[in-house]
Amino acid sequence: MRLLIWPFLVIFLLGLQSTWFKLFNSAQAPDLLLLFVLLYSLDAGEKHGAICGFCVGAIQDVLTFSLFGFHIITRCLVGLVVGASRGSVFKDRPITFVMLVGLTSIVIKVVYTVVLMVFNWEIFNVSTLLVNSGKYLLWNLVCALPVWFIYNIAKEWLWQKENPYYHL
Repeated sequence: MRLLIWPFLVIFLLGLQSTWFKLFNSAQAPDLLLLFVLLYSLDAGEKHGAICGFCVGAIQDVLTFSLFGFHIITRCLVGLVVGASRGSVFKDRPITFVMLVGLTSIVIKVVYTVVLMVFNWEIFNVSTLLVNSGKYLLWNLVCALPVWFIYNIAKEWLWQKENPYYHL
């Protein structure tokens, strides 16, 4: 059952990210798959977090029109770093997750801006970059708590199904 629920959740979050949030009058949508990678890495550790980040990044790179390989590398590194530091943070508290989402979103936008500047050899309009980065950060922070609760409900449901002594 565990092998089926996580890919289904990733596909659901991808569909939600790419369709429902585009109905709002904004060009920016939250990165729900990044939030999933963060949560899974906090639970599973660095090896499984990096594998999850690689798979989610590959899906995002194949289905989006951006720099190919950017999502693979960044999500894999996020899974690796967050999974390695999972013993140093209070992973059961939502406020910790919200702060982690904010920090990760800022780092990813800075890296994306640097990569764009390196490949284009020019400096972009800074005000537009700041507005887009602010929207990205705000959307991720707004969606962090709902994704955290959905993930924990799915995790608890799986634990109940796998543990034969839960109902005793």
